[in-house]
Amino acid sequence: MSSLTPNPLPLRLAQTIGLTSTAIFSGVSIALSTILVPRLLESPAPLLVRQWGNMFAQMKTVAPGLMLVSAGAFTYASRILPPALANHKTPYLLVAALNVAVIPYTIIFMSSTNNKLLALEEREKVGNLELDKDGEARVAITSETAHSLVDWWGMLNLGRSVLCVAGTVVGVWTVVN
Repeated sequence: MSSLTPNPLPLRLAQTIGLTSTAIFSGVSIALSTILVPRLLESPAPLLVRQWGNMFAQMKTVAPGLMLVSAGAFTYASRILPPALANHKTPYLLVAALNVAVIPYTIIFMSSTNNKLLALEEREKVGNLELDKDGEARVAITSETAHSLVDWWGMLNLGRSVLCVAGTVVGVWTVVN
């Protein structure tokens, strides 16, 4: 650590908390699309919607918290920067914005798919999930199936992952520089 740019303990803690939480969520988000979704797609429709619903229920409690902790940590870090690092305020706030952007991205781009899958899950829970001759659960009279919706959800989630990874990369760059 250079004597010209002191980094007090509160700043280091905020950086560590921010980087750790955004990196964890980046990894989890990528893993959901690249590891979990392909395994879910191997399941029959009733099991698929039940498993997706379980994942969704767990992630909706964990994900926003991780992103808000990271955004809060980077926002706090931007406010307590020593005068010698005052020019780093903007990158810290950019990381916070990228983390918070995950929430509107989810609402704008993913809520329609989420709602359709949640409706299928609810029908499965009450024993009212009808399967076609191919063993597929369909959304109303559309061509959307449980499998196609989970596959599309995985693609949308990769888009969300880009925001997470961008936040991690900008965060690391900001802390290192």
